Amino acid sequence: MKKKTLLLIVTGVVAAHAIGFYLIAGKSPLPHVRYIPPDNFSLGWAKFTDPATHDKMIYQEFTVTTQLAKPASAASPTP
Repeated sequence: MKKKTLLLIVTGVVAAHAIGFYLIAGKSPLPHVRYIPPDNFSLGWAKFTDPATHDKMIYQEFTVTTQLAKPASAASPTP
């Protein structure tokens, strides 16, 4: 094989790799993760013994926060 032919092949391969790297350089290597809102549900409990009857009791509390509509102050202004 002639030196000129070999040089053209090597130059073509280097140029193809350079173009490929240039095209993918701006892309993020990590996938896009969708936004997961924080939980609107919480719970808590407390165990205690009633001093008068010595019964073991568990107090449980569940809290759910829900926002059905945007507050009036966050409404878009009308023209």
